[in-house]
Amino acid sequence: MMPYSLHVALLLTACWLFYKVLLQNETYYHLNRVLLLACIALSFTLPLVPVPQHYSMRNAVIETTIQPVNSKAPVIALQKTNATPATKQTTASTTAATLNMRTIVQWAFWLYWCGVIAFGANFLLQIGVLIYKAYRKPGIRDGQFRIVELDGDEAPCSFGNTIFINPAKYDWETYNQILMHEKVHAQQGHSLDLMIAELMLVLQWFNPFAWLYRKEMESNMEFLTDDAVLKNHKVAAEDYQMSLLKVSVPNYAMRITTNYNQSLLKRRIMMMNTKRSNIHSVWKYVMLAPFMIIMLCGFNEPVDTSITPLLTAARKVGSKISATLMADTAKGIKQKSKLAAPAQQTATQTRLIAAAPSIANTLSPEAVQALDNAGITAEYVKSFKDIGYKDLSVTTLMGFDNAGITADYVKSFMKIGYNTEPATIHAFDNAGIAAQYVKGFMDIKYPDVSLATIMAFDNSGIRASYVKSFKDIGFKDLSVATILAFDNAGLGADYVKGLMKAGLKDLSVAGILSFDNAGISADYAKGLLASGLNGLTPSMLLAFDNAGISPDYVKGMMASGLSGLTPAIVSAFDNSGVSVDYVKGLISTGMKDLTPKNVLLFDNAGIGIDYVKGILGAGLKNVTAANIIQFDNAGISPDYIKSFVKLGLKDITPAAILINNQKGASAADVKSGTKKP
Repeated sequence: MMPYSLHVALLLTACWLFYKVLLQNETYYHLNRVLLLACIALSFTLPLVPVPQHYSMRNAVIETTIQPVNSKAPVIALQKTNATPATKQTTASTTAATLNMRTIVQWAFWLYWCGVIAFGANFLLQIGVLIYKAYRKPGIRDGQFRIVELDGDEAPCSFGNTIFINPAKYDWETYNQILMHEKVHAQQGHSLDLMIAELMLVLQWFNPFAWLYRKEMESNMEFLTDDAVLKNHKVAAEDYQMSLLKVSVPNYAMRITTNYNQSLLKRRIMMMNTKRSNIHSVWKYVMLAPFMIIMLCGFNEPVDTSITPLLTAARKVGSKISATLMADTAKGIKQKSKLAAPAQQTATQTRLIAAAPSIANTLSPEAVQALDNAGITAEYVKSFKDIGYKDLSVTTLMGFDNAGITADYVKSFMKIGYNTEPATIHAFDNAGIAAQYVKGFMDIKYPDVSLATIMAFDNSGIRASYVKSFKDIGFKDLSVATILAFDNAGLGADYVKGLMKAGLKDLSVAGILSFDNAGISADYAKGLLASGLNGLTPSMLLAFDNAGISPDYVKGMMASGLSGLTPAIVSAFDNSGVSVDYVKGLISTGMKDLTPKNVLLFDNAGIGIDYVKGILGAGLKNVTAANIIQFDNAGISPDYIKSFVKLGLKDITPAAILINNQKGASAADVKSGTKKP
């Protein structure tokens, strides 16, 4: 149990470092939540996964025990020697050190379980207290939520669908924002995350990084909640941040509750004002997979499945040889062992000599007997000799025979010029990989045809034709990781070819996967790129697709005649609901200083095209877009301006019109001299 707990602690520490270095400042809060929970699950399950020897970075520990088979074999009596005092002292110190180490391990074992029991009891106590408060304190039902009223200086918090708060402590606006915040926690199920984190701490109480890991989970949940409140509930960021500062009480809620008052206020406010992460940050999340694979292969116990049968057979051979040698030594007849070899060359070696004399002459009688015991025939040995296979050791032959590997199977790999070492042949045979499958990748000149690559491709069902389809369209990045990612996403070469034809020749692998994940078709990308709008980067294409901006909308804006259009402006137009007809209508008024910014201001103020035409047609000179916005804001009509123009005054300017309107002066007042213009 202790080695397992330490292994879990190592993985949790590595995951915490991975998150702190790469992801803690990213604003993909939902993705961060999934990743943090997944890392906990992986940390507790990966230590239980055995790793095949050929994938592991560690060497397998092979324990062999040779036991005498012949119970009647004589036992050699060793000469008794007298132990010196120095020897006795060394033995005594070694024994004492061993006993001390065992005592330390036992104490550590019991200390660990005492900690688990203590923290487990604390966890259950917290749940009990919350249940007691939830049903003994007065509360009200608000839809799916139950609001329990607290008394005293306690921080607002929530557990499940129950919200705990002291309403007497806050003004109405702050109280509503606290409820809104805690309801988001409840709706998104954050209590479950905290329960998982607490269970992790029960088992990893001794690991300081586990406590830091839980803190990062809690921080991310607060960022996620803050983001949801500001986005979905349309709360002003300044007001919300002020309410966070108001709710600053010294008494913290229990660890298994999500609470409104946190010590990380400064960081929460910083994250609210942080620029949103762009699509180019996704690669950081993809790095988790190879990171965990490295941890798996680097620290898990390797298992060598290919040599286990050989060890069994070797033990039998070793046992018989050991019994024979012990018997010969005990009897003191050295010559007998020399004469034993010819005696053992019976029918087995005779058949082997007849079938493959060059092999038989190199094997000892014991080796021949071992082959015979394993049921390996002379014809089987000769079949490997005939194909020119060089490694004809007893271990190799016994391993091949045990796995059912034939000479024809090995020959098929020799024909294509592939590595035929026993370990490679065993791996391919175990996976059911034929030489023809490997040859397919060699024929298309794929740069990496190593054992690991072939095994990975075969495991994913990737054939050489699939890789060749990407090579044929001129796609350059054909790395193993790229092919596996494309296959996992179900992405074909035709899709990539379409994007390349649309003008996205230098699109990265991450970009292609993002496009495919967003459902962006090649025709959509081609339509936007052909619209004539400059600056359309892959990230902008993704943003346009996410906003539902069509190529026709962009083409219409470009054809409207409005200058200064950029992807950001078009996106702002779409977000504000500015139509192509509205832009064309404003241009048709003849306004000289019409810019995209003015169009947005006009649309935001609800200024119609007829109003603009009326103002410009009233006869007032030097009217700018800013003047029209001022006129509309002051409620000045075109007729009001015309009434002043008809007076024939030379100094009638937009500013004068605004001043007269502010004074409440009409054209008649100015004409009669009641009020000065």
